[in-house]
Amino acid sequence: IAASAVFVLVGMMHVFSGGCGCSCREKGQVLDSEDTNDGIVERTVGHVTVEPKHPQLRGGHKIQLVSTRFRSDNEAGWWLSSHLSVQQAILEKQVMAEIAAQRALNFRRSYLHQSNSEASSEADADTDGSEGGARAGHNQTMGGDLEAAMATLHRRALEGFAAWALYVASAPLRVPREVQRDQLRALARLVDENGGRETSRLFAEALLLRTMESLGEQIQHCPERLSFLLYGILTEAGSPNAEHGPPTVFTVNFEELQGGLPEMQEHSNPYEVKRMSGGLSRRGINFDDINECGIQCRKQVTKTYKEPASIMVMLDFFLCYRVPFMLKVWGLYIAAYIYLGSGSGNDLSTSHNGSFFAPKWFRLNFLQYTALGDACLWLCIEATLLLYVTWQRFPSLGHRTPGVPDAAWFLEHLVNVAISVLGFWLIWSHSSFKRKPVHCRGDSSGCEDRRPCRDIVFWTVIYWITRLTTFVFLHR
Repeated sequence: IAASAVFVLVGMMHVFSGGCGCSCREKGQVLDSEDTNDGIVERTVGHVTVEPKHPQLRGGHKIQLVSTRFRSDNEAGWWLSSHLSVQQAILEKQVMAEIAAQRALNFRRSYLHQSNSEASSEADADTDGSEGGARAGHNQTMGGDLEAAMATLHRRALEGFAAWALYVASAPLRVPREVQRDQLRALARLVDENGGRETSRLFAEALLLRTMESLGEQIQHCPERLSFLLYGILTEAGSPNAEHGPPTVFTVNFEELQGGLPEMQEHSNPYEVKRMSGGLSRRGINFDDINECGIQCRKQVTKTYKEPASIMVMLDFFLCYRVPFMLKVWGLYIAAYIYLGSGSGNDLSTSHNGSFFAPKWFRLNFLQYTALGDACLWLCIEATLLLYVTWQRFPSLGHRTPGVPDAAWFLEHLVNVAISVLGFWLIWSHSSFKRKPVHCRGDSSGCEDRRPCRDIVFWTVIYWITRLTTFVFLHR
């Protein structure tokens, strides 16, 4: 009987109070409701007032959770309160620990200063007095210590958000209209330079991010996505730099916060195309896609990258290592060219082919063959690279996030394709292939190579100079 009474009492406390200062609204007093094509979908709103133990951290700020998953406002408020109360307790302990650390540092500086300035005989007595004075003055300097500690914790908690904001504001990204670059820079500056801001607001913002990480569950593995959502919440709340402004209400949309997790639960294999419940066929998304949607400032989570499978893995491997592969091929070109004039072997293939700078017969043919083959090889590589990257990064083209090619990248590789085609045509139009006679024993009568060596070598050298310059420029 006693256990049943306790169970009923705890249940009534959760329903009526919501825990941790939670206040819930009647169904007819919901702040927002959205209409869909299927009818009116009622959104439940549960909100919690941020009320830490220390009075200086209280500012009347509220965090509210908006969702269509809960059956009532009370349930939404209880869910938010369960996560927020834990994060608030942790954050308060961190604030107290930071205050203790700052006081220890201040006391150590004071002790070292007095030790260096006073005689050793007076240092012991003065140290005891200064320690007692420092301890006695803790209550008097509590406000200043608390402000400094909260500013440090705020910067530490939101440093990832500030880095995201500066990157999006400075990078040439295509962002939605509601994302303002000046506002991003201002928010990043308010995180780095938060010394003069209201302490309760700093506590509420740090607690907001911690609560979002807790509510988002696995979304905490996607910090850029969390930063994008936090930007929208802070922008909607307004007045981030007001010193003594009215209490702020931070609204967290539960569906947006956990965006991507239902899709992952339905289909998470990125190598398999599957028909989704919405009717579209697509590959499974993963945390990389969700995180990149935050970098690209996309509201809806979608696939941003196509993972290679089967033969595409081999193709991806070759394209990734095309530079060392071609360097080795060029090394073999040089080795074969030297070998053709070495006089090694028992046949005529390595003798009477001219000098290094005045090639004849096989050497002259080899120069033309290698230039034509190199042009064809680079044409295939660049064309394959353009098609493969377009296929792989097509969902993200135009967003220009890390790893996504922009127009300049496509232009550079199209120029390489044009150089390969033009080089092949020039060498072929000035080419001259001739077989060395079997009875050739030097430059005797009937054995002399009468082809225009200078003209052939000139166009070949022009091609190789252009190729090497392009190679260094594109792969610098």
